[in-house]
Amino acid sequence: MAREPKTAKKPAARPASAGSSARSGAFMAYFRRSRGLPVSMLAIAPLLIIYETGLWISGASEVNGAEAMLRRLFMLLGPETGPFAWRAALGAAFGIAFFFALRQRLPIHKDVPLVALEGLGFGLLLGPIAIALQHKLDAFLMVAHPVDADFRSQWLQVTLSVGAGVYEEILFRLILLSFIFFVASRASATAGASHYGAAGIAIVLSSAIFSVFHYWPFGEPFAWRTFAFRTIAGAVLGVIFIFRGLGVAAWSHAAYDILLILT
Repeated sequence: MAREPKTAKKPAARPASAGSSARSGAFMAYFRRSRGLPVSMLAIAPLLIIYETGLWISGASEVNGAEAMLRRLFMLLGPETGPFAWRAALGAAFGIAFFFALRQRLPIHKDVPLVALEGLGFGLLLGPIAIALQHKLDAFLMVAHPVDADFRSQWLQVTLSVGAGVYEEILFRLILLSFIFFVASRASATAGASHYGAAGIAIVLSSAIFSVFHYWPFGEPFAWRTFAFRTIAGAVLGVIFIFRGLGVAAWSHAAYDILLILT
């Protein structure tokens, strides 16, 4: 009796929804990882290298104001121990971040470039808006670094802007905003209020202090227009920090400041 020839079974077609679901899952995984401190700290490492290299090339003795404030805390340990402790603390911070990234098997070779690109995108998006506001305010606003009558090369300005992205985000967002949010969230929990209110308070207060910082240490004349502009800029960076983490905020800040300088 003749047998019917067997027909090869075709592989089952993969549902279109499976591919989109996988892409969505990968995006959400990156979204969570990039907000964490291990990836964020490693993402700002290139900015720190650019900043230190730029200062070395320019031969300038000045540093970003936020860095100077953080250094003063370590100088309380003494003129000899302070600088060593400062460098040791920086090295330890990046070392710990790298350790946890390895321990959690984070794909930092993929995440770090994506964080940089995301931050650059935010910075380029905010730049034109800031320039438009700048023209409407009819004032030359230099958010990246202190303004004075001394001539500064454009290279040094760009270098200090990169340093602002690193140290101002660490000081005003990672430390100050987080501290205010912690205190406000404890108070709101006691009062039965939402954490959203605590986040709003942290953003507003830290942004106002961030704006005042550009006047007090460097003696720049106070003006309500520049104060309002910088407070708004700080609030936007605060929102980016809360939703996207330190790394994205630092790259956004640096790109945004550099765009203001070059235009």
